[in-house]
Amino acid sequence: EMHGYAGEEYDWLDSGSLVEPYKQSTLAVSLPAGGSPSSVYMHWHAGGDITSTGKIEAAESNDGTGWQIETVFPVPGQYTVEMEVGHLSGAVSLVARNITCRYVRREIRSLSYDDRNRFFDAAEALMNLDTDPTIAVATNWTRGLAYYVRKHLRNAVANKRSDRMHDGMGFLTQHLAITSDYERALQAMDPQVSLPYWDYTIDATRYNLSGWEQASLWDTDLW
Repeated sequence: EMHGYAGEEYDWLDSGSLVEPYKQSTLAVSLPAGGSPSSVYMHWHAGGDITSTGKIEAAESNDGTGWQIETVFPVPGQYTVEMEVGHLSGAVSLVARNITCRYVRREIRSLSYDDRNRFFDAAEALMNLDTDPTIAVATNWTRGLAYYVRKHLRNAVANKRSDRMHDGMGFLTQHLAITSDYERALQAMDPQVSLPYWDYTIDATRYNLSGWEQASLWDTDLW
């Protein structure tokens, strides 16, 4: 509700067809008024992989016109959600819809309280990974925050001819690569986390060169 539906600016993504991995999703269907099915079942599967299947009996809404279930999609990918409606007459109706499961990156100020704390906790775990061996054992991940700091510093040198991070065409590809790997590291700490971003154009538009220190980005409640 806070952001509209994620991915709404992508033409290929239909409203309500995007879910996020490891987060609770609500699958709902509206039925015609007066409809009284004897049963409603929903299940999802990833392609033809019958081992990646969830099936739960749906709960009826108060007004009798809608049914919904809560479920969690385990990994990013394409899923097919199928609904089976049993009618009082004994007939069965089948309806299917494709669902896309992707991680969603959001502007850091728009994160929910829970998502923001999960991100900070995952970042702190990476920071402590090199000095706390139990973190690497528990997460099966060995590259801590210091690794990414070293990698950036070694490739961002004062000599412009040798700077592979900030000068030339390597700027975008190098930062995309290290950001993607860092996000994987965060997800090793907590699979619900995606890497937020800072949209500095918000502050540039609101504050230009004066008053920027009053931006909510620097609010102690955020950090």
